[in-house]
Amino acid sequence: MKRLVLLIGLLSLIIHSYSQTFTQTIKGRVIDEDSKRSLIGANVFIPESEPLIAAVTDTNGMFRLLNVSVGRQTIHVSYVGYEPFIATDILVSTGKEVVLNIELKESLINVKEVSIIARKQTQSTVNTMTSVSARMFSVEESKRYAGGFYDPARMAESFAGVSPTGGESNELVIRGNSPRGLLWRLEGIEIPNPNHFRDGEGDSGGGVNIITSNVITNSDFMTGAFPAEYGNAVSGVFDIHLRQGNTERHEFGFQASVVGTEFAAEGPLTKKHNGSYLLNYRFASFSILEKAGISVSNNDIIPSFQDFVFNINMPSERMGKFSLFGFGGFSTAGNKAEMDSTKWINSYDRYDELEKHKTGVIGLKHFKSFPDQKTYLKTVLSASYECNTFDRAYIQNDLQFSNIFNEKLIYTNYRFYSMLHHKFNPRNRVRAGIIGSLLGYNTMMIFYRDDPENEYLYLNSTGKTGMLQSYAQWQIQLSDRTELNTGFHMMDFLLNSNFTFEPRLGFKWKLKGNQTLTMGVGVHSRHEPISFYMAELKQEDGSVTQPNRNLGLTKAWHNVIGYDIFIKPDFHIKTEAYYQHLFNIPIDDDPVSRESILNYNVGITHVPQSNEGTGNNYGLEITMEKFFTENYYFMITGSLYESKYKPADGHTYNTLYNGNYIANFLAGKEIILGKRDQNLIGFNTRLLLKGGNRTTPILLEESINAGYTVRDMDRWMEKKVTDFFRWDAGAYFRNNRPAFSWIVSLDIQNVTNRQNIYNSYYNPGEQNIQYIYLLGIIPILNFRIEFGH
Repeated sequence: MKRLVLLIGLLSLIIHSYSQTFTQTIKGRVIDEDSKRSLIGANVFIPESEPLIAAVTDTNGMFRLLNVSVGRQTIHVSYVGYEPFIATDILVSTGKEVVLNIELKESLINVKEVSIIARKQTQSTVNTMTSVSARMFSVEESKRYAGGFYDPARMAESFAGVSPTGGESNELVIRGNSPRGLLWRLEGIEIPNPNHFRDGEGDSGGGVNIITSNVITNSDFMTGAFPAEYGNAVSGVFDIHLRQGNTERHEFGFQASVVGTEFAAEGPLTKKHNGSYLLNYRFASFSILEKAGISVSNNDIIPSFQDFVFNINMPSERMGKFSLFGFGGFSTAGNKAEMDSTKWINSYDRYDELEKHKTGVIGLKHFKSFPDQKTYLKTVLSASYECNTFDRAYIQNDLQFSNIFNEKLIYTNYRFYSMLHHKFNPRNRVRAGIIGSLLGYNTMMIFYRDDPENEYLYLNSTGKTGMLQSYAQWQIQLSDRTELNTGFHMMDFLLNSNFTFEPRLGFKWKLKGNQTLTMGVGVHSRHEPISFYMAELKQEDGSVTQPNRNLGLTKAWHNVIGYDIFIKPDFHIKTEAYYQHLFNIPIDDDPVSRESILNYNVGITHVPQSNEGTGNNYGLEITMEKFFTENYYFMITGSLYESKYKPADGHTYNTLYNGNYIANFLAGKEIILGKRDQNLIGFNTRLLLKGGNRTTPILLEESINAGYTVRDMDRWMEKKVTDFFRWDAGAYFRNNRPAFSWIVSLDIQNVTNRQNIYNSYYNPGEQNIQYIYLLGIIPILNFRIEFGH
């Protein structure tokens, strides 16, 4: 009898679970876009729900929509005196509550809602003082793009004017600029390169990003004519913000893939306070892929890494909001020399290499709104640490190892940032800030010539320096259709007292018919890695100098004009034309040299430099984009450009990155499944075609006679390697259960396994020209489960 009762109870539970409608809660906060104050009494609702699901914000601006069906939902928000806000295709699942932070803009006049839909979904940025060449990317967007691997940088490869340097790294070539000109910011403050497996000094990318899509909220990516707030950048800006943890419910996630595991947790700190925590940890190794015959590197010490990200929010009614945030990670990779001399084909087989990387940031952010409800102050303190080591040895004919190169670079930085924002009225708002940086360094780099006793000390410096920055911005709404953003940025690099004053100007003009004309101009600058200035040169008399210690800042003058038209609320065409004049560029101080820092993605030099170099980037970009509505999206981007530079010999050459064109096609589709429409299956694809990097042709006969690579110096940087093509694809299935949800996904980079060429060299062993190829196919299979209580 007991067994019969138990069976009936179990069947009832199963029938109930299959008959019930799967729902979740959407909650969040509505605030003023400028002052960040809570908006009390705002209406929030889901328009097509039956019965209508709606809420009104409380005294803290908070709202809660209960029993929302899983799947894609649309949220409408309205408030008297403010432009209406509409967010479409919000993904609702059973595993996690949806938490939204909605900012409304005060309206000058009554505006048709349809225009606001398009603007809010697409072209509005987190930083409201941007005018051109900027795009906000959301959490969903950064997860959706094929080949993105939950990496914001790989997602940005799809934007107009942006391309990768190759398959291994997420380095970005923006409008023909070297990747080393990119600035990374987290929670408003500059951070060191947040990537594993960086290639060297000055590198802005790496193989894997520590800050993944699972921990970020809406963030900005900029490609030119940045607002006055941004300094120490000449090519682009990643301005990333971490999302806050759930303040009412503990939620957990576990992810397993062919490269490792990930654990995530978030929830309230205590029941009495509105604080929260967010934690994310990953451990990964590429050993499974290597065993399957899929190489992610040319090294036989299999790359591995660990990292974590955290964000702890501690609001206070009187003192404002505090948050403790940060990340840390370490990674290793390398190569073992071939010990069997009969298998030596070229010199690379005899190299023994090991690289180790450690990086971390911890920061404290404070946000305080003033009683006038028009002013707020944001302050950030941070400390960062980097330690990168690289050792290379060479196996001799007698199978004994000889050191070739040892490097250990340690940077310990402390930064302070404070920004005051004030809105005088709906037409005028100002923003001003100061940034102070204490930059500590302990650098060592040694080359060995013939034997370990004959070493050449390239770099050996320990000390501290600093950088001071300040800026001011003024946004003026000249009318309901025109907006002017003006300001300046100042920077003083204390190592050699290099000071720069950088004016900035941006303009927006909303034409009739959902059209917008934009313009931006500004001067930008960036310092090189500290090691670049500290590199040592040994003179004939035995003395040691630092020939580049007083080198000036690299500078660029950006000019952009753009036009954007919305054909439909979810489809627009945008084009931008740009011209960048690069000046004060470090080049070899030799009248016959052709070297320029504009061709460096990484590295330093002890060859004496001067700031006499120049460069020019100009081009035209177009984007045709259908946003994710009605369960599908697509985007087509194209760029035509030129990237030139002038070194010490006075002639003009192609830069390394002058591929002349970039074309992207992205598309994705979701299909709703299940008796109660509770499940999703989705497909994404991406095609990338771009011109190859520039190189100087190899003279084969001369190389054979010389025994090493000899290039045709009369054709410097004239040749392009074969054009780069890559097809990425992805698929996923999301299943919602009453208490949890799970998703399985497959993301494939380089589906066709195309062998894209990176460069070429002469192999004296085989007396022919050989090619260095980029990565082939990389399939990443993921399983993730999310649940809470």
